[in-house]
This record gives sequence, C-alpha cells and structure tokens, in this order.
Amino acid sequence: MKIFKKVFWLIAAITLFTSTGFSEEYYQIDKPGIKKFGISVAVATNSPGNKAFTKQLEMMLKQSLLFKIVDKKNADFIFNMTASIEEKAIWFTLEGAKSKIVTKKTFGVKLKNTDAEYLKLRTAQVANRVIQELFKIKGALGSTIVYSRTENNRKMLYMNQLAIQSSPARVTYNRYSNSNVSWNPNKTKIVYTAHTSKGSQIMMQQVIPLLLKTSVVYKELGKASGPYWGADNNVYMTLHVNSQNSDIYKFGFNDSGPAELTEVKQMTSSSGIETEGQLSPDGRQLAYISDKTGSPQIYLLDINSNKTTRLTKTGGYNVTPAWSSNGKSIAFRGIRNKISSIYRIDLSSKKERQITPNAIDAEDPTWSPDNSLIAFVGKKGDSATKIYFALASGAKEYNRLTNSGDDIIETTPSWGPDLR
Repeated sequence: MKIFKKVFWLIAAITLFTSTGFSEEYYQIDKPGIKKFGISVAVATNSPGNKAFTKQLEMMLKQSLLFKIVDKKNADFIFNMTASIEEKAIWFTLEGAKSKIVTKKTFGVKLKNTDAEYLKLRTAQVANRVIQELFKIKGALGSTIVYSRTENNRKMLYMNQLAIQSSPARVTYNRYSNSNVSWNPNKTKIVYTAHTSKGSQIMMQQVIPLLLKTSVVYKELGKASGPYWGADNNVYMTLHVNSQNSDIYKFGFNDSGPAELTEVKQMTSSSGIETEGQLSPDGRQLAYISDKTGSPQIYLLDINSNKTTRLTKTGGYNVTPAWSSNGKSIAFRGIRNKISSIYRIDLSSKKERQITPNAIDAEDPTWSPDNSLIAFVGKKGDSATKIYFALASGAKEYNRLTNSGDDIIETTPSWGPDLR
C-alpha cells in the first residue's frame, strides 16, 4: 500500500507540472480586449486550511487579469478541490461548464508543509497550471520583478513576486542611488546603474538566490548608463560624449580575473543622442532610440548587415523599447495628445496598439516571462509613481504590484524569472 501511495503522488506531482493543453482553439493571449473567463472555485471539505487555500487561489487567478470569480451557474469553467490542506494532499479537477470544451483535467499536489509562505508558492503553481490549460502559456504568477524605490531621497532596488509578495524584499544596500536594472540571460543576476556623487557607474549582483555582495563592473564614472544584458551575454550600454551626443557600445565580461566589462564594439555612431540599446532575444537586432529626425524614435539595427530602419512612425516621442521574450513585439512609451501611454508594435505587421488606458500616465514597460503581462511605471494625478501591470494584449484594467505608501516613489521595473 505504501508503494502504491508513493507511485500515486509521484504521478500527481508530474501531472501538475506537465501541461497537455485543455483547449486546442480557445482564447489567444494576444487577442485585443480579451474576455475574461468566469471560473468557479469549489472545495469538497470546508476545513480552515482549504478555505484559506481557495481564497488565495481566487485572488491569484484574478491577479492574472484573465479570470473573474463567479458562481457555478455563471461559470465558464469549474475548478473543484478535494482532500485537504491539513492532510498535506489536495486533488483538483478542472472542467468546462458553459464552454463547449468538456474535457476534464485532473491533477494533484502533495505538500511538504502548511506554512503560509510555502502555501503561497504552491497556490501560484496551481493557478499557473489553470492558465496553462486554458491559454497554453506558462503563467506569470510568482514571477519576480526588480524595481527602484526611492526613500529618503535615495533609490534602492527591491523585488516582488507577482501575487505572492505585497511587501517587497530589498535587493541593494549600497550607499548610492540605483536604477535601470537588466537581467542576465539565465535570470539569476542583474546589472544596474549606480548614481554616485561623482557620476554613474555600472554594478552587478546575484539575485536568484539573493546575495547582497555587489561588484563594480564598469568604473569610469559618469561615462556609461542604461546597461542592457543581452541574450548573447554581452552588455549594451550608452556612452556619453556630452549632453548632446551619446552612442551605444557592446561590452563583454573578462574571461578571467574579476568580473569587469571591456569594450567590444561601437554599435551606433551619430552626432546626436542614441541610447537605450536593447538586443532582441535571437540576437539579430538591436532596438534603440535616436533623435536623428529631430525627436526621439525607435530604430532597429540589423546586427549582421549593420542596416538601420526606423520602427516607430506615429507620434513625436517614442522611447524605452522592450522586447517580448518571443521576439515578435516591442513595447514602448509613446506620448499622444500629451498623454504618456504604453504601446506595443508587432514586428511583422508594424501595427501599433495602445496597452495602457488614458486614465493613467505610463512609462518604462517590461514584459512578463510568458508575454501575457506588461509591468510599467504609472502615475495617477498628483500621486507618486507606482509599479502596475496590465494584459499585454491591451485592456482598461490594470493592477498594482506593490502596497507601498503614498510617499514612496517606484520606477524602472525589470521583469525577471518565472516561478521556480
């Protein structure tokens, strides 16, 4: 009997993390104005642990911006939970209600303990599994975002896990102001700009798992800013000649000795401002900002041919390009009719789509690892800027990532790894 139970729960654990797809032809995550699924979450045993778990699950499903919680009568899908948290074993069934899709999916989870923080992680995994089945994407719940937070006139880096942490974890403890984070390809380390009294410098730190030790990887003060750690493991930075002239350079890490960046290649050359170089996920194109036409616009540089083409052609101010992880789209900040919003542009069709509503001024976009969400810096009225997120397909709804007080200023988010 003990062997049977072990085999049973081994199969259940494998089932949780292996998605076979619930729907072959249902909602596409990139569809504009996507309709939310109505989902009913039911539990067979109303124990205290089960009630807390299902409440947390409902909250996380809503945080994904893909679901609304309804009763069974109005549900598109019904999510049933049996067994109990107290027994450290739970079993789930996901099935269609009003939907034409009637296939039933069943999976289970065995728990190591019932600690609150551990249960949050497991709940996020379960919620992501529901997203996988219905949308064929991995799900962004529990993924990590690092951002800059200003306290006492100094910017420190903090991180939050989407729908798991409402209060942030501090990342940096140096004596400088920190901003402009970029993750390495493995999503374990970051580079960022540290603003000292004598000028900026570029620093590096391990985040997953979090280590507080930092390294200065570019020491020429005031020369470089905006590091972007590309898929090719090189770092693309803006080097400043003067207030009217800057260009983008590629830097690589030393093969031996301390981790320091050395110049590899000058990527752009202009008498004006060229900045914010962002390498595509396949390493073939560099998106960047240039004011060569008189106003800042996004351009694409073909790495092999060295040919440059202008990408944005609407509006007089388009900046901060951010690649989707599949390389199909770029999100950016555009100003239209004096309103700052997040837009995305499809690389194949060159069609532009507004993501954030006009009710909030938005800037600094960054994509979730599964491309379903875009986080951004938002400002409403006279309040301080905060980190929000919205569906990458575009919608009127957006959520706060954090719960910081009104006097806390949050800026420059960078989305890191998904839940591990």
